[in-house]
Amino acid sequence: DTLHDPMARLDVKAACDRFLKGPENANELVTLLEASESDDKRIVAEAVKQLSRACQHTLKFEGYHKLIEVHVDSVEGQSNSPEEEYCAWISGKYHACKIRLLELVSHPCDHVKERSLVSFMRLLIGEASSASEASNSPYYFPMSTLELLPKALLDTDTDMQGMIERFLEYLEYDDIRLHMMRAVRSIITQKVDGTKANDIRPTFVSHTFELLRRIRMPESAEDIGTFIAGSPVGVGLEAGARGKSRKRKAARTKSCHDVTVLASHRRCFSELWLSFLRLPLSNSIYKQVLTLIHDSVIPHMLDPKKLIDFLTDSYNVGGVISLLALNGLFVLVHKHNLDYPDFYTKLYALLDHSVFHVKYCTRFFRLLDLFLTSTHLPAYLVAAFIKRMARLTLTAPPSGIIMAIPFICNLMKRHPSCNVLIHRGGDCKAMDSDPYQMEEVDPAKSHALDSSLWELQTMKSHYLPAVASLVSLLEKPLNKVEHNMEKYMDRNYMQLFQESLCHDDEDDEEQSKVARSCKQPKSLATAGSTEGSVPLWTW
Repeated sequence: DTLHDPMARLDVKAACDRFLKGPENANELVTLLEASESDDKRIVAEAVKQLSRACQHTLKFEGYHKLIEVHVDSVEGQSNSPEEEYCAWISGKYHACKIRLLELVSHPCDHVKERSLVSFMRLLIGEASSASEASNSPYYFPMSTLELLPKALLDTDTDMQGMIERFLEYLEYDDIRLHMMRAVRSIITQKVDGTKANDIRPTFVSHTFELLRRIRMPESAEDIGTFIAGSPVGVGLEAGARGKSRKRKAARTKSCHDVTVLASHRRCFSELWLSFLRLPLSNSIYKQVLTLIHDSVIPHMLDPKKLIDFLTDSYNVGGVISLLALNGLFVLVHKHNLDYPDFYTKLYALLDHSVFHVKYCTRFFRLLDLFLTSTHLPAYLVAAFIKRMARLTLTAPPSGIIMAIPFICNLMKRHPSCNVLIHRGGDCKAMDSDPYQMEEVDPAKSHALDSSLWELQTMKSHYLPAVASLVSLLEKPLNKVEHNMEKYMDRNYMQLFQESLCHDDEDDEEQSKVARSCKQPKSLATAGSTEGSVPLWTW
């Protein structure tokens, strides 16, 4: 087989050169397709390169109409004349070349994958230019060609993350991005609503998410103006068009109008995300979706309220999922007038012992601070949050305590009616029992206002000096200036250790000394020696 010969790549190039000389060598296109099926990745890479040359040449000399529309119309009837038969044959082979390029996007060799994807996109752009020139129209988009891409790029078991990143440069074109979103949504709808809904590949979900999370939407209508060929502005339907030609041109006119309208982009973006959320999401992807939905999805949706069901269901799951859903819910409540019944009751339930140990602890406290900002909240509700957080400090790590105490202090500054928690009863030892009910899920029934913050009094005996010193914040008169919470967040044990070693007052030498309570040994511990050591084991 010459394809496995060292000169095979030159043979592939020679076959393409012969094809370019004229229609009498059209069968060389079949040779190039066969070469792309070789087991040698070098032969395949060369075949992809030459297929791209051959298709670009064919597109230039045969024209878009002969290659695409003749291929579509040939299904309805048989060609009679030799010229019509050749047109039908060459259009079929051109379509087969595009299909083959998409098949090679899943090739094991990364070089072949990338070259195949780039070659396919060059054909797409070439078709747009050719069709615009043939129809004397300033703009045309080959939607039928783009619809072939999503399945090859997303619905495969091969890792396509690299190809998706490579494809991002083409999403800078406004028309490609819009039509790609429509094509992906169509595939998702077919899978979810089809008879094989249970056969959805996990890789399809992960690949689709990788694509969706990287889509950059235009912020305003002025940002829309980058197209693959020409400009769709002012494109209309020709008066003399009839029949199927008129229907096609009508569809093109509508498509051209949509490309230039920001609302069309947002509508398509919204429908795509709503369709994606119907897929079976893994726990990892579920968390990532909730992480980015508030700033990467909701601002670009035409009607963000359609996410209410998804976010409220996520908020009711509990645990980390509920913490992550808070961001999206906050945006809907704050900017889109979402009325969520028992919201603060559910938020109160999220405050448990695990909140100081999860990855998103700092994020949760920032949101909690936002939700408790209003001074119109009832005193019993704020007191319940204060008391619950104080109780959690008894078992929280030092980094969590350092974050919780200033947080409690800020809440009491916003709501002076809760100051009774630190002025009641004097010494905490005088209390026989605590009326606060930690297990009560309803803040109104927890009796937090009848209690006191004796838990923070115990923090004065904490082994970490930074924690003990923070308690003094509540012993001083509370002014209206709140503490900057960012100063106390994102602490870890290493930072706390370094802060303990490096004091603020560097001029005081006594503070930099570390107390020692042992004698320095004069020798290593040896058998029979008792100086500087403990007695050894005896057998």
